[in-house]
Amino acid sequence: MLEAARPRPEKYRQALANNIYEYEGLNVHSKEIRLIKLRRNLITGVRSSLEHFSSEDAPAYEAVSYTWDSPIKDHLVFFDGCWLPTTRNVYRILLDRASLFRTRWLWIDAVCINQENDAEKSVQVGMMGEIYHGAERVIVWLGDVAVKTSEVIAAMFLLEKLQYNIRNYEQYKLKLDSMELFRHPYWQRMWIIQEVAKAR
Repeated sequence: MLEAARPRPEKYRQALANNIYEYEGLNVHSKEIRLIKLRRNLITGVRSSLEHFSSEDAPAYEAVSYTWDSPIKDHLVFFDGCWLPTTRNVYRILLDRASLFRTRWLWIDAVCINQENDAEKSVQVGMMGEIYHGAERVIVWLGDVAVKTSEVIAAMFLLEKLQYNIRNYEQYKLKLDSMELFRHPYWQRMWIIQEVAKAR
């Protein structure tokens, strides 16, 4: 179940502190990754768990490319009977991707990598190219940006033309920069080149 964090009386805060999700270590020798098993539930909202897989034996999954936005972990996600504090953006991604009709497997760095473990972070960041390439698809999450379909089609057309006519890069770049879609902070991230380029 997914639930937003709200200010709680002291006794609830105490109970919550004793029920925080604890990560189980990954096996670095078999190149393990964690995946979120996600399904919408009419009664509890969203059912989720974190499971380990060798990167070669993982089920078909979606990797999410997004901006972290605010680093404040003011939302709680219920994983395997425990609470995992997370950011608003991650919380919204999980709500958006959960389906009533199928179980989804997701890879989101903020959840699937133990952010408190520097050694694990180092290994997993080194595997990011492989993780994004191994995904069935890469979801680019822009949040609540209102983008017109016509603008997306125009952008795709311009990008295709640019691919075959790189000499006119500045001319095309000017047009792309003027589109609302490309003014989103997502496109300022250095990592997007690796994340999107590695998508199959």
